[in-house]
Amino acid sequence: MFDWIAQLFGYLLYFIYNIVNDYGLAILIFTILTKLLLLPLTIKQQKSLEMSKKMQPLLQELQVKYKDDQEKMAQEYQKLLADNKFNPFGGCLLSFIQIPIILGMLFVVGKPLTNIVKMPQDEIKEKIIQIMPEDYAGGYDEFVKQNRYIELQVIQNENILDLDFLGINLGDVASEKNSDYKLLILPILSAIFTWLSVYVINGKQPKADKKEQNENEIPMPDMRVMNIMMPLLSGWIAYIVPQGLGLYWFFSSLLQVIIQLVMNKVTKKEEI
Repeated sequence: MFDWIAQLFGYLLYFIYNIVNDYGLAILIFTILTKLLLLPLTIKQQKSLEMSKKMQPLLQELQVKYKDDQEKMAQEYQKLLADNKFNPFGGCLLSFIQIPIILGMLFVVGKPLTNIVKMPQDEIKEKIIQIMPEDYAGGYDEFVKQNRYIELQVIQNENILDLDFLGINLGDVASEKNSDYKLLILPILSAIFTWLSVYVINGKQPKADKKEQNENEIPMPDMRVMNIMMPLLSGWIAYIVPQGLGLYWFFSSLLQVIIQLVMNKVTKKEEI
């Protein structure tokens, strides 16, 4: 499913790489382009979030008014959504779209000979066979299966692409080189800026008053677990995949923080 996405991303990355002649810089430029393409959805998500906040008091009134009549509550809830032309899932599309983008990027940075350089598979196989240990007991397929990022090793052995970026080899995997502490930089930055992106999105949400919540019996969602899990997950993924994806994830989260801060500022001006 993600092969065609990886192929498309690969063409764009290789085009950028041939212009800037820097793999890391090519990933940064690619990240900027994807953020620009997704900007309309980001704005829509922000508007959906703001509308959701404004509707919370109205929803709470319905919950109190019809707490003993769930059927009437559901009818009034649907009417409330229709009157305000609000879709509670309208801001979710951006999150769903980012999943294939991340997976597509993993395919690209994990198999750059296939997806970026567009080297024929027969030639790739020949180069992999050349670096297989002579005493290896398994066959070619088993060797590739055990070395899922073998194309990166071929690239580094033959210097097909320059994977160095500010002293970090973007073909390395932090979990496979525990002694190289600089490989922890991108996973840590990915976790930090993912947390910041979540914080600036959810930071303005009003906190529920516990006394009022108990009296009205209105359950308010607690996002603290998600706010912790998402950064940890992003850091862990950046730790177990090639550094190229970690660079993409970190820079994407950094751009998201910047975009969100700008939109928050614009929203605040509109409210004045």
